[in-house]
Amino acid sequence: MIKTNMKTLLDQEFHFFDHIFRNHQLVSNADKHRFRLETVTERRKRLSEELFIKLDGQVQAGEFKGLRLNSNPSWGIADQATKLLGLYEQEVINEIYEKSNLRKKHFIDLGAADGYYAIGALLNGRFEQADCFEIEPSGQDCIRKNAEINNILKRLKIYGEANENFFQQLDAQIDWNNVFILCDVEGAEFEIFSESTLESIKGSTILIEIHKWIENFWPKYEALLMRAAKNYKINTLSRVTLQLPDFQELHSWPDDNRALILSEGRPNVMRFLKLTSK
Repeated sequence: MIKTNMKTLLDQEFHFFDHIFRNHQLVSNADKHRFRLETVTERRKRLSEELFIKLDGQVQAGEFKGLRLNSNPSWGIADQATKLLGLYEQEVINEIYEKSNLRKKHFIDLGAADGYYAIGALLNGRFEQADCFEIEPSGQDCIRKNAEINNILKRLKIYGEANENFFQQLDAQIDWNNVFILCDVEGAEFEIFSESTLESIKGSTILIEIHKWIENFWPKYEALLMRAAKNYKINTLSRVTLQLPDFQELHSWPDDNRALILSEGRPNVMRFLKLTSK
């Protein structure tokens, strides 16, 4: 039987509780009352803002470790927590870094929002160059600012709205066999990937988030699948069940809050299509 060193034990336990006590003392009774009245959406946003301050706005784990985020994103401020912990959209991250895709060094992001994927993957060397299409001017500004604070702006180009002719705005000499495309355009994917577009970018690997909340969804989705099947192998991504990492910064948080930061606020399990050129 190993005899416990009491001084070591006391030091260990003091270290464990000291951080928790100090954080709890910062929460007033008025704060507690306000927290009880929050909506889920309000709480997700608050927790993301708190964690941003605790972690100094820097991604702590995962493939984008070291990426600095903008404190005032134009899109998805409530998703900052999962991004900071390196957990956001693990299905997408896993596919970007999947072994068979690693030879593709040119990244095209349709619906880039704040540039999370493009900048994170450029920063850590996954891609050599990236093109970001973003319809909102505020999003374009955020991409530029995020690229600047992460020192990768020279390897990234920013465009406006993506449509079915998006590829015509790019370098005419682009080698589509070297391209990985990510598309998240809130339903516009059915117009962007026309038959002629899919033919023109053949050779690329395409990852599309499918949005079901548009009018006449099913016939549009069925038509997209039929078009894609002519030149691409079609697969779907498996859902990744997230596990919260054991960061000390989260030890003082209630169970509900620690569980809530794993949420991405989705209305349902999302569908991601992977199109691989035949």
